[in-house]
Amino acid sequence: MTEQLDPITLGLGAVYGYSGSDLTNLRSALPDEVPYTPVGEREQVLELRIHGVGGAPATDNLETPAVLQVAGDGAAGFFRAWYPGGSAKGRPKREAYCWGQLNYQAWWSALWLMLLPFGLINVAHWALPNARATGLRAWSRGLLRLLALALTTCYIATTEYLFVDLIAWQASQRHNLWSWLNWYTELSFGVRIAIAQLIVFGVIVVLWRLSLRAQGKYESVGSGFGAPDDPQWALSSKSFWCGERPVVRQRAGHLVVSAAAVLYVEVLPGASSNTGLRTALIVTAGVLAAIAALIVAGPWSDRVTSAGPHAGDSIGLWMRCVAYVSLLFAAAVVVARVWWQPVHVGVPAVPSDTTLQVTLVFGCLGLALALAVTVILQRPWTQKDVMGKGLASVAVTLLATLVSAIFGAILLLTVANLLAKPTSAKVSTVGNASKNNLMVLPTTVYASGLAFLIAVASAVGMAIIVAGFERQRIAKRLRTGTGPGELSAVYAGRGAQPPLDADARKTVAGTWATSKLTDYAAAALFGITVPTLLALVAYEAILIANKRPSWLATAATVGTSLGVLATGAFVAYLRSALLNTTARKRFGFFWDVVTFWPRACHPFGPPSYAERSIPEVVTRIRRLTGDIARGDDDPAAALQAAEALTPPDVPYREAHSPVLLVGYSQGCPIAVAVVAQLPNEVRERVALLTLAAPVRRLYGRAFPAYFGTAQLELLRDKLTSADRTVRWRNVIRRSDYIGGWALDADYSATSAVDREIYDPPVLWTNADPAPPPTHLHSDWFPDPQTRPHADEMAATLCPPARPAVTKVEDGDKTKFLTKH
Repeated sequence: MTEQLDPITLGLGAVYGYSGSDLTNLRSALPDEVPYTPVGEREQVLELRIHGVGGAPATDNLETPAVLQVAGDGAAGFFRAWYPGGSAKGRPKREAYCWGQLNYQAWWSALWLMLLPFGLINVAHWALPNARATGLRAWSRGLLRLLALALTTCYIATTEYLFVDLIAWQASQRHNLWSWLNWYTELSFGVRIAIAQLIVFGVIVVLWRLSLRAQGKYESVGSGFGAPDDPQWALSSKSFWCGERPVVRQRAGHLVVSAAAVLYVEVLPGASSNTGLRTALIVTAGVLAAIAALIVAGPWSDRVTSAGPHAGDSIGLWMRCVAYVSLLFAAAVVVARVWWQPVHVGVPAVPSDTTLQVTLVFGCLGLALALAVTVILQRPWTQKDVMGKGLASVAVTLLATLVSAIFGAILLLTVANLLAKPTSAKVSTVGNASKNNLMVLPTTVYASGLAFLIAVASAVGMAIIVAGFERQRIAKRLRTGTGPGELSAVYAGRGAQPPLDADARKTVAGTWATSKLTDYAAAALFGITVPTLLALVAYEAILIANKRPSWLATAATVGTSLGVLATGAFVAYLRSALLNTTARKRFGFFWDVVTFWPRACHPFGPPSYAERSIPEVVTRIRRLTGDIARGDDDPAAALQAAEALTPPDVPYREAHSPVLLVGYSQGCPIAVAVVAQLPNEVRERVALLTLAAPVRRLYGRAFPAYFGTAQLELLRDKLTSADRTVRWRNVIRRSDYIGGWALDADYSATSAVDREIYDPPVLWTNADPAPPPTHLHSDWFPDPQTRPHADEMAATLCPPARPAVTKVEDGDKTKFLTKH
């Protein structure tokens, strides 16, 4: 027989659990200074707020100068307002869930900056078209996982070229290294190569440790306890936020291919004897690469489960064994290489290494184009309201591939410039390179230089077209038009009228026009990636043909110079981010969006904070509303067990209550996913308010399989009571450049879900010296127009108590006194 969970105890685990940043403890503050509902009193709706990107502090989210943490830990937790020396009676019962530090608290999270292509590949997986042609969709997923494997190979091969080829081979032979490395130059050839390979192994170990550490903090968190697991509602799958098993399996494949890359580069120079052994090692590297491809491309590599992290995963165990054995074998070959003497010591670069670099870059581009074919065959433009004709996954994949190719090439060029004058293996002969003391680089370095220049020029061009001409066109229409959604219709009867409001109309129209430019994101992305791709491929073909017009060479040189400057700025920022939390937080704005999704294709990508935050909020709501215990491994039951350790003389048990879940900005996708994961009976005690929500404008259009129109309509239906009351309200500002409508593009005062508030609230006259400010995407909680919508949603859960009316006779008159 299942039992209802007990009333909750406020505190981190128990009333004696507290946050070190709090100025007092909850036992001292309760019950007078912190809002809460004692057991036995009338139910009071708790408003649970989830912030957006950037990790706003709880004081901002709760609109109060003092807060105390009531649950969670140092990385993410739940807070309530604290009124020191005052009274919490009559104060609204609100909690803020603060999750922002999940992406920037640890110093090692700064290293994610170097893993951007890996994170983008994971995003591309979730942006695939809705599952109509399941076979083609499976092919698309498989190609993405193969591309992720190829990107890892490029990453390791570029590291190999940097340390083994440029430093250990080229610069050491020509005595181009800095004076403090003279000891390294004097070492034997085999020892130099072995030390360089140890650095490469160090990079592999760092990638492995980052993935493993993030796995313990994110993917291994329990989920799916009572989730509906509705096949029509993708986000409701009980295993959706349990990504540990596929990450473990795919990581094994990426470790195997890393070993293959090390092994292949190690035997490229050849040896003075036993050429058969060299051939056998090259074949072994090829076999390892094929095994890695089989591991990540098979259907077993993305199969998730909610049965536990490694429960019964014999396949994953064998995969990990293969990975570790491969790395040990490659390390043994590196150690044995200390006593080898290469045949081609006199050549300026490792033989065939430049060819390997070119092959890997174009192999990645080929996989990206193959993905484009499989996506196009699914006819994604037939979906309703999608971004970039449904080709968002293709655009993101191309971006990831180009960033990987260009960044790796520019990094090699930057180091080569620090050592000596670089040249291309196809442009200069080997003899000239040795004679002129040049550093030999792959032709992709110079092709990437031109591609980087084209990318910068395309970005500037798109900015001029979209932010300049298109914005002016939209602003003029909004200012002068009279149709629905234009200034005259929206602000009818609100403030000054023409011509006294000319200044206001110009300002507000410009603001609205700027906010609409977000809808051009897909066009801008294609406008940058496609010219960049064409420039890279075309110039590489020219270089391979050894025909390089002088004007193209000049343009490529300009591009490589810009790339070197960009690399220097990146390294400086990376150093700052490693040392400074504020610097990491600035880049956290980007990671908050990219890492919402689980790591589906690349195990070395930045982890998904949602794999912790969403199960954590689900568990909190289950405790607050009074769900039933669902097994021994239920985290809600585990929290209850910890709270049971509270001494009996502590009476501060809080009664169960309905929950109004409020999401702001990036908190809206989190809130929607939380609602999808709630047990059906718990969801009946939950209402949803979304503010500045990107759930349709960005997530719905880019990820239609999970936030598309059909999925949002299903969410509305699930939040509709038996009396047809809809317990979801989506509030919109037309000035908001991120949020937008969810279901009703023509939202009005009678729309069931979408409602508008005004920003600014009125149009002012030209003579007004202090017009009202515009808040755009910010300041939603303190906006007075937001509060009525929150109250209305709360009333759907717990109608306000009717005041007691007493009849009193006063002479000839009868009075009715209302007692509140």
